[in-house]
Amino acid sequence: MSGYRTRSVQYRRPGPGSGPTRHRHRLVPPADPGAGLLESAVLPLVPDGELNTCHNALDRHIEAGAGARTALIYDSPVTGSRRRYSYAELRDEVARFAGVLAGLGVAKGDRVVIYLPMVPEAAVAMLACARIGAVHSVVFGASRPRSWRCGSTTRRRR
Repeated sequence: MSGYRTRSVQYRRPGPGSGPTRHRHRLVPPADPGAGLLESAVLPLVPDGELNTCHNALDRHIEAGAGARTALIYDSPVTGSRRRYSYAELRDEVARFAGVLAGLGVAKGDRVVIYLPMVPEAAVAMLACARIGAVHSVVFGASRPRSWRCGSTTRRRR
């Protein structure tokens, strides 16, 4: 709400015998909502900077000394398996898969469709795409490939 100011407005209820004048407060937006936004930010911002989500999700925690802390817990009620990944382990898995994607020719700005069930490898694939700058879309394993092969999931059987 930075830059907003409060305006007090007096009003009187219409009609005979209306009560006393009341005050209502409302927020009035500034003339230029973006004015002073970069200067008032908690973190210093670079006007033309870029942000890597994978760095923000993994690397900054490792740099802060939390590499051994648990970053991801997988607990499957279907298979009964449980796995824990530390930030360092998850970063290594992501870096390895990002290398696989890069080896396949995936580069910044490319589009990748991830077709996996809800398993840790899906998170690894999403973070790997973010690390190299590829745009990803996730189709979870419950969707049938035949329904999205033609680009439509609304087709009915006859």
